[in-house]
Amino acid sequence: HMPEVQDADFDEECRANVETLIQFQSKQPLYHDLFREAWQNQRDNPRSALVMGIAAAETGFKTTMTDLNPSVTWIVENLQSPPLDLMLRNYMAQLPARNQINGEVRRPPKKVISVIKKGIELRNKLVHGREETVTTEDVREMLEAVRDLLYMLDYYRGHGWAMERLSPEVAANLQEQ
Repeated sequence: HMPEVQDADFDEECRANVETLIQFQSKQPLYHDLFREAWQNQRDNPRSALVMGIAAAETGFKTTMTDLNPSVTWIVENLQSPPLDLMLRNYMAQLPARNQINGEVRRPPKKVISVIKKGIELRNKLVHGREETVTTEDVREMLEAVRDLLYMLDYYRGHGWAMERLSPEVAANLQEQ
């Protein structure tokens, strides 16, 4: 006769976290796909990686806005948005986030915002046909800033695990703010 299978006594929160992680991974948001493509392209095609990386950041922010505040969906989808760096600096703290940091919604550290701003300016020159030198170092720095931003957004969207994916510098900075 078969031994009885013991139900694993998963504590409720742990089970819920595993479920959201599985759902999240199975339908990873577009911005993570864009980011992954940018990351894979950074060596062979730094310009394309830069354009994709900034697109991932912009898409991530808009996805987060509409996820946390569905009433802005039409505006986000139909109207020209302010530059991402301005939204990060001036609007991010107002997001009705599901998770907070010490009771607040904190914006990314200044360095992350300024690296992303530099990436946006470079992307704008590239897409307007200006020949710009894009170094792999610049792209790497920009992608690392974007990655931190995306994990912050995931965290604010309710995915607690995203906090552990932040770079140590950014994680420390957010706790100190």
